[in-house]
Formats: sequence, structure tokens, C-alpha cells
Amino acid sequence: MGRMRRGIEWFVLLVLLVRPTMDLFTDVNMVAGVNPAGLLGLLLVVLGLMWFLLLERNEQRQLVSTELIFITAIWLAFISLWGVIPVVVHGGERFYSLKEWVRLFIYLPLIAIVYSMAWKN
Repeated sequence: MGRMRRGIEWFVLLVLLVRPTMDLFTDVNMVAGVNPAGLLGLLLVVLGLMWFLLLERNEQRQLVSTELIFITAIWLAFISLWGVIPVVVHGGERFYSLKEWVRLFIYLPLIAIVYSMAWKN
């Protein structure tokens, strides 16, 4: 478990280095209309969840109770209204707001992993 967790942490550090160069592909859709930067973001969310589940219970509690993670989670919960309400009220034509919220949600696992690595080391 420790090796997998460490591998995810190193992958996140690699993403921090590579991600800014992916802005060149922002408006480019690759195979099946998939944006590479968006796909990387969704991968970060999945890896972040896996990483969190690999933590020991006391590490999970400590991480969730830190002010930075707590405030980020509250902020995301608050702006989720901005992402969901336009889709509910206006339908699919406002789907962009939900897409934008998912893009912002990517910050939570990124901040949590980097914060945990800095805190441990």
C-alpha cells in the first residue's frame, strides 16, 4: 500500500511539472473529442480518491481537519451551486458551468496530496 501511495504522490508531482505545457491543447480535442488536459484532471481526481483511501484512518482525520483542506472543501461545496443550478434551471445549454466546477474540483486532491507530502517531509 505504501508503494502505491508513494507512486501516486510522485505522479502528482510530475503532473505539476507537465500540466502547464498542456495548455497548448486546451482547445484541441483528441480521439473521441477528449481534451488531454481535461482527461488528466479527471485522472487526478480518481488517483486522489485512491490515495486518500490508502491513508491510515488517523492520517485521513488529520488531513480532513486541516484548515486548508477544510476551507477548500467548503469553497467547492459553495460553488457547486454555481455549477448545478444553471444546469437544472436551463438544461444542457448551461452544461459548461458544471464542467467548470469539475475543473475547479481538481484542486482538492491536488492540494491534499501536495500538502500531505510537505507536511510529512
